Amino acid sequence: RFFPMFNKDMKADRRDEMPLQIGQETSLVVHFAKCCSPIPGDPVVGVLRPKIGIEVHNTDCPHLKDLPMEQRIAVDTHVFRVSNRIGLVHEPDVLKTEKALMEVLPNDQWTHTHHLLIFHGRNCCTARKPRCGECCLHGLCEKNL
Repeated sequence: RFFPMFNKDMKADRRDEMPLQIGQETSLVVHFAKCCSPIPGDPVVGVLRPKIGIEVHNTDCPHLKDLPMEQRIAVDTHVFRVSNRIGLVHEPDVLKTEKALMEVLPNDQWTHTHHLLIFHGRNCCTARKPRCGECCLHGLCEKNL
């Protein structure tokens, strides 16, 4: 969880920065981008930038496309379990699964595939009791071949 840290000594001219405490121990400085001026309630995206920290932009900020970003496929519990179970990859841990998925999938499909695997893992290919008989991938799934 993120908790704003307010300090009575914070200067009013530093409103583009807000320190955040993550959990109990770490603090990060978050910079609100001046190009799009996000405010609370706006849909935002945070970009981790070297020597700057986390820079927060509105999701529709035109400057986002100009920022150097390395695109990756996010691998969470569902993506890891489903991609290995159906035979898309065969990897023992999350990092190796991420690298393997990045090799077998075109990069313009990473985000979409990530969401599809999460949805499939939550609704059909669950961890404890997968519903293989109802699965749309039944004929393709390595577990059932």
